[in-house]
Amino acid sequence: MRVGIVGAGPAGLSAAKHATIQGLSCTVFEQSSSLGGTWVYTDKVGHDEYGLPIHTSMYRDLRVNIPKEIVHYPDFPHKANTRSYITSEEVLKYLNDFADFYNLRKYIQLKHYVMKIRRKNNCWSMRVIDLPNKQEIELEFDAIFVCNGLNNKPEYPTLKGMTRFKGKSLHSHDYRNPASFQGETVLVIGGGPSAVDIAFQVANTALKVILSHHSSHFKNIKFQSNVFEMPDVMEIKDDSVIFEDNRVEYIDSIIYCTGYVSNYPFLHESCGITVEDKYVFPLYKHFINAYHPTMCILGNLCKSMQFPTFDLQVRFFLKSLTHDILPSTEEMLNNINDYVRKKDFSKKTFFITTSEEDAAYYTDLARSANIEPVPKVMINIFCRAAETLFGNYPDFRKDNYKIIDSESFELTSLEAIDC
Repeated sequence: MRVGIVGAGPAGLSAAKHATIQGLSCTVFEQSSSLGGTWVYTDKVGHDEYGLPIHTSMYRDLRVNIPKEIVHYPDFPHKANTRSYITSEEVLKYLNDFADFYNLRKYIQLKHYVMKIRRKNNCWSMRVIDLPNKQEIELEFDAIFVCNGLNNKPEYPTLKGMTRFKGKSLHSHDYRNPASFQGETVLVIGGGPSAVDIAFQVANTALKVILSHHSSHFKNIKFQSNVFEMPDVMEIKDDSVIFEDNRVEYIDSIIYCTGYVSNYPFLHESCGITVEDKYVFPLYKHFINAYHPTMCILGNLCKSMQFPTFDLQVRFFLKSLTHDILPSTEEMLNNINDYVRKKDFSKKTFFITTSEEDAAYYTDLARSANIEPVPKVMINIFCRAAETLFGNYPDFRKDNYKIIDSESFELTSLEAIDC
């Protein structure tokens, strides 16, 4: 069986590992010059030397906001480390160690850009460009993993007057470090973890940081004295902003921490996948193409544990290729529609799940395919860590988790670390 994988980030590496262990023919196509996906840092923004959009959104000095005890594949833990909240560089090293341990590099084609995937002659036709050699290649595969990630195409809000602004404006996708905001008044727009993290960073160099949001999660956050919370933006002027409470602030720069859109420009209409406002359809169990179940798309469960989720989904998908564990197309579509009716449906939040939903999801996948489940201790750590992310920011990074057994963990505090 020939397996094609788009992307050499955490999902793609998991797919490559399990596919090769099962003896399948496997090729991974990675647009950039190194593996690691969104965990790769570069100073570059905009477009690369081949005119393609820079993929990574990584910024300097990022420390993970969930503990390393769940930022790993279940059968490949991190090496000994005194801290649970490690740096992005440490995560990237972990991914490189993983690739080396399972001898995956020989399957990865770096600087290969996937232009188009289409359903053709009962298999998958993939058109790829070898970027350095400017050579176009067409290949056929029996199964496809789409692992190009979520954090690569910025989403902007629609705000009155935003195009009039004369100062500097950028999306968090292009934010790299706070140095360029020295002495400025900076507006950060957003209500998620990246908005908080970037506001904290920028406050170290800026004169003033205004964080505009409508989140209810920020009430316990201990911001620096030069960070001020404001409601949503009503209008942007040449050099100022009017907020919904009619207050006006003069600003020098705007950073939009407003998320990303689902982005699969290489999927031909013959794949049967549609995307509308982050709702990717039709994905059975949130990742299998119900129309063509030899294709899966990983990464849409954006609020779940990423590494353990990828590992479980990959194992389920590979099992489905060789065993009759999937229902009919009609039944898969009905399952998706049942989930829509059961959930308070919004296309934008369709793939956002609670910790309880995640636990039930993991159990369902494991039982349906008769495969090893996600260790319960990882779910328990995730539930606890998610509660403290906003409730004890930034001190949550002093928490240190130690896995005791398959269900339990020990928690201590590292008061001396620099958060």
